[in-house]
Amino acid sequence: MHKGRGAFALAVALLMFLSAFPFMSVESDAVPEGDVCDGLLIYEVAYRLDTVDDGFSIKNYSASSKSLTGWYVKDEAGYKVELPDVTLASGEVLTLVKKVVSSNWFCKDRVVWAMTNPGKFSLNNGGDNLYLYSASDSIVDVVSYGSITAPSSGWVGMSADGSNLNEAIKRVEPNDTNTYFDWVAIGDGYTSNGFEDVPIFTGTVEPFVFPDSNGYPIMDAVSSANERVYVSIYMLTSDYMISLLANMPDSVEIKVLLENKPLGYDHPWEKLDVLNDENNVDVKFIGFDKDYDRYSYVHNKYAIIDDDTVIVMSENWTHDNLSASGNDGNRGWGAVVTSTDYADYMESYFLNDWNGKDVGDLDSARAASDKPNYDKTWTKKSKSQVDAHMDDMVYSSVSFDDVQFRMFMAPDNTYKALQYYMDKAEDRIYTEQMDIGKSFEDWNSPSPLNSMKLAADRGVDARFLLMDREASHVVDGLNKATNIKAGMMSGKGYATMHNKGVIIDDCVWVSSVNWTSNAFMNNRECGLFIMDPDVTEFYLLEYMEDWNNDYKGGYTLTVKPEHGVDSVTLKVRDVAGECEWTIVTDAGEEKKTTAVPELVLESIEGLHYVLVESENGKVGRYVYSAPVEDDPEFPVETVATVSAGAVILGLILYILRKVHKRGQKELKKAMKRKSKRK
Repeated sequence: MHKGRGAFALAVALLMFLSAFPFMSVESDAVPEGDVCDGLLIYEVAYRLDTVDDGFSIKNYSASSKSLTGWYVKDEAGYKVELPDVTLASGEVLTLVKKVVSSNWFCKDRVVWAMTNPGKFSLNNGGDNLYLYSASDSIVDVVSYGSITAPSSGWVGMSADGSNLNEAIKRVEPNDTNTYFDWVAIGDGYTSNGFEDVPIFTGTVEPFVFPDSNGYPIMDAVSSANERVYVSIYMLTSDYMISLLANMPDSVEIKVLLENKPLGYDHPWEKLDVLNDENNVDVKFIGFDKDYDRYSYVHNKYAIIDDDTVIVMSENWTHDNLSASGNDGNRGWGAVVTSTDYADYMESYFLNDWNGKDVGDLDSARAASDKPNYDKTWTKKSKSQVDAHMDDMVYSSVSFDDVQFRMFMAPDNTYKALQYYMDKAEDRIYTEQMDIGKSFEDWNSPSPLNSMKLAADRGVDARFLLMDREASHVVDGLNKATNIKAGMMSGKGYATMHNKGVIIDDCVWVSSVNWTSNAFMNNRECGLFIMDPDVTEFYLLEYMEDWNNDYKGGYTLTVKPEHGVDSVTLKVRDVAGECEWTIVTDAGEEKKTTAVPELVLESIEGLHYVLVESENGKVGRYVYSAPVEDDPEFPVETVATVSAGAVILGLILYILRKVHKRGQKELKKAMKRKSKRK
């Protein structure tokens, strides 16, 4: 027997045992409640400021004044900066930088102190840990950011800020959870709204999908504009949409914000020239000033119409997506939302991006292009031609009133929002994804896939569909070594699977965000989270059609575990009657039959997975232990981890590393040490 088998079995047993205690509950939220901020805490960390060099802020969260006499800050290398001998009033912030430069955004509109004798104190651009010490030399607060190993105490889970572009991070009030949920990226020209800052809106939602809708809901909403149309989108190429905008009355203000350098693509300058020549139209591009460039790409697909309507999509406004022919477009999701509060909220984002220093006009963008297409001319479609085109779009829409929803934006909060809601899932997580980034392929590291895996481990029905030209090895690995059911989308009935949608219980995520770290951390993206079972049902029906076309895996049943101290009960969801079970352990296979769809296991030592078949022939599997090196079915790189929330993730990863390196004896020691710390 491989020496790792018993160790991994013990790890799983310990995890199941600990899951019975409240602090390990699998029902726990992704965002720990934390403690109400009280006392002196690190408030900002500025690590890429160029002319100012490094800086940070301390804030007094208590109800009374606090003296900073004797207090100091250290970086991970141990270099020390003493805080000024001042007293902070309640709510007051003290900012220190190596050099005060009044023109730098971090030094504006505040009182800033220069560090006294900073020596070699330095906040690394790529990542660092910052420690706040009291006058009694006790660590009061810890912040971990970027690509660095978090400290062993005072911080839990992944570090804050995964961006390559951000200049600083800021604490999000009011609670201190000692996790990256406490922090949001900030910088000159950024919108820095934390996850908890995002309001819940109520409005009317008209859901639609591509290519079925032919994009008619988009053109219909835009054509109804009376005052303004603001568009932030990655690609705009549709002859009919450009003509529709160009034919708008002069009383309708039109602003179009495009990505300056879309990947592998050049803008249709001849069309945008005609559009921009209209008196009421202004076309701009974002991404000019490399010293200021706020986003890797502006990959949004949204539009604001008048003061009450917002369109959010996964798809660009291209010829195929807005075609009357039907099956030429991509598979994608979208929604037309009517809400004055929401439209106002989105307008603030749009104008923030529109007015940035990295925004240029059409002439500047075309001059900088590799293929400026100067020799081409284009004539816009007439209004009657556009109307006729829309008449050819056969589509019947449906709307839902009194729908609640939230809007999350990257890089502000989309990653945290998606993780939060996926970690809260109790019933299902279904997703269609165009892409899975290399950094997110490992389902055992923090990522959306990891959240899906952990949800599946606790009995959530998790289904993952990926475009057939992307990462088939990920789909194969998920089906072999996790409880996620995964498939490749064939493209039947559409040109490309371009969706980024997620169904979580009775809620749905309509988004432009691909599952890549760049999309979540560096791009400007949007994700509409709709909290309504009827709207979700609309997308669910469409999802299941794709699922039934494309899922070729053998496992359809979902098994939910109920952990006890000395046993675990496996319950098969959504079936009744007799079930046949195959229990695979180190010792081999054992067969059992139960009259009801549940199985009680008194021992899990050496357990790998359990197969189950119901009376109607449906089959499911539940994976327990990690694959081992000498098992050819499960490659060693797919070692599984189990977690029930941000606090436990670090503990479990710690345990599994110990298991792999030192075996059963060292694992017991590690668990004993961790238990004492708790």
